[in-house]
Amino acid sequence: NLLPFRKLDPRTASWKTTALTFAAVLHVALLLSIVFGIAEHSRLLFIRKGYDPKRVAWEGIHKLGFIHIGKCGGVSAKQTIMDTSLTNNEIVKRGVRSYHMDPPPALHVGLLQDWMITIRNPIARIQSNWIYSHPANNQYRRDHTKPTWRQTLLYQCYSSLDDAATNGLVTPVNTVTENKTSDDYCPSVLRRVIVGELEDDQLIHFRRNYRYHLTPLLKNDEFIQKKNIYAVRTEHMLEDLNSINQAFGASGDVFSQVKNFDHFWNVSTNTPVLTTNLPYNNRTVSPEGMAHLCWILCDEIQIYKRVLELAKNLREDEKEESLQQLAQQCPQQAQSNLICPMRTRDDWIRNGIPSTAAVVASS
Repeated sequence: NLLPFRKLDPRTASWKTTALTFAAVLHVALLLSIVFGIAEHSRLLFIRKGYDPKRVAWEGIHKLGFIHIGKCGGVSAKQTIMDTSLTNNEIVKRGVRSYHMDPPPALHVGLLQDWMITIRNPIARIQSNWIYSHPANNQYRRDHTKPTWRQTLLYQCYSSLDDAATNGLVTPVNTVTENKTSDDYCPSVLRRVIVGELEDDQLIHFRRNYRYHLTPLLKNDEFIQKKNIYAVRTEHMLEDLNSINQAFGASGDVFSQVKNFDHFWNVSTNTPVLTTNLPYNNRTVSPEGMAHLCWILCDEIQIYKRVLELAKNLREDEKEESLQQLAQQCPQQAQSNLICPMRTRDDWIRNGIPSTAAVVASS
């Protein structure tokens, strides 16, 4: 006695098929996410323990991370070290992975043991950046980009870096604003630019500062002690590149000169434009303005000092030389074991920094 055959309603069958298919897809997706999640967790655990399944293949290409911080001569340094015609160029043989405008991702920080970092006296870097970002000089920049409205208004607010540092950094504001018609606009934007809080294409190197680039690498003291840090000081580039190359096994000085890159170019004459010949080239800062810059850049200065301290290619006398040069401009901030004044971001943006006397006393 067979049961009579029941013919399914096509609409019901279609609905059930769709539901079963959808459920199956969800189960497969969930299973795959679990599998990949476990795999990624295991890989990150391996990295923290010092090894990784991908390490051998990845390190076969890259063994040296190169962090190029803006306005520290990084392009010139890179052009110099990437000369493959030099027989004893041990730097390029190691495989260089360059990082510029963005910090190295956590995976790379974990994989690479050797790191080369371009650094410059933070005050000199700000002075250079102020000139580079001036709208009057845009016509000679290689990218020939038009000034942004923030860039234009910032430089209309302050006639020079000295004006900005001496007056703009101490002016209290009622409201932190980007309202271009507000009296608070100029000091609000200036402080956010100098400390690296403002994102703007034409003010990019203010934002991409030491803290931005180096936090992933330097944030853990125990971790950084396991890495090999090499510093390329802008003021001693050729000497430092040769010392790094020797640290990797080269004998003698391989690099005979730095292959300088000219950021400013005269298209009509097809010749480089020296900084001294730019429409705006004023680096002068008064003692009062310098004290203000040193105070507001205190954190940046400490990171700069930390890289000097960790640099394996620098002798103690070379480190001391750079610190003495810094001390000529920022004597308080150049001191060892300095703790920068603790103030919230909104506090100093709103109220400005203390008077020059208070700056020195609090340092």
